Amino acid sequence: ADHETGGLELMPKTPGMAEIIDAQEFRGQKYIKDVSAWKKKGSVTTETAYGRLVERFGLSDLSPESAGHIRKAVEQTLVDGQEDDRDPEIQEMYGKRNAAVISCQHALADRAGARWTSYKHTGVPVPTTAVGPGADLFGGEHDNTDIGKRLKQLISGQI
Repeated sequence: ADHETGGLELMPKTPGMAEIIDAQEFRGQKYIKDVSAWKKKGSVTTETAYGRLVERFGLSDLSPESAGHIRKAVEQTLVDGQEDDRDPEIQEMYGKRNAAVISCQHALADRAGARWTSYKHTGVPVPTTAVGPGADLFGGEHDNTDIGKRLKQLISGQI
């Protein structure tokens, strides 16, 4: 587990896992700010926002189902107004979070063979645990940024 509300599971032998994750240009937080600015200014269409996010997340060759899901999340995210008029399915999946960015992050994680057991986070320090090859790299307490670095080294064969 990487925090007290859940953890990360990596599917074994996912080809090119590190390269898939590296295709993302920036952290998700930057995209959340971008999408919020696009919404506030009303400066982009759903299709333009969809295209920018898919490109920036490195999500070429999406299945029609994945592309449709991301488009729907982008469209619902760009809706104006204070009330949450998003589709109930989108509200349930993403809560108050930016559905456009989260849907891209889910697609990227799926492609990379990563599964999250929870999307909730708190600031409580917790010991990390792991099972399988390289588990010794994750036992104990670590800075959260070191975990990502160690995962990347492990899946790219550097360790």
